[in-house]
Amino acid sequence: MFGAFEIADTPDGDEALANVKAGVVDSFSVGFRPIRDRREGDVLVRVEAALLEVSLTGVPAYSGAQIAGVRAESLTVVSRSTAEAWLSLLDW
Repeated sequence: MFGAFEIADTPDGDEALANVKAGVVDSFSVGFRPIRDRREGDVLVRVEAALLEVSLTGVPAYSGAQIAGVRAESLTVVSRSTAEAWLSLLDW
């Protein structure tokens, strides 16, 4: 899973960004509710899930949940219909 997140322009948000930039925090945690899965051999693949929460952490539940970087740019919000069209291209 990949994601881009906007951090609130508040003292807590500023502190969170400073900690990430300084390397104090380098991971994140994701809380989700599974919606659709599939099996690939012994591996359970989460095809669709409802995102419940995202938080910064020093000890992630999944070793690959690393923060790739911090950018100070506005991101484009993709409409639901566009996202659904992209998802329909996946071989599920």
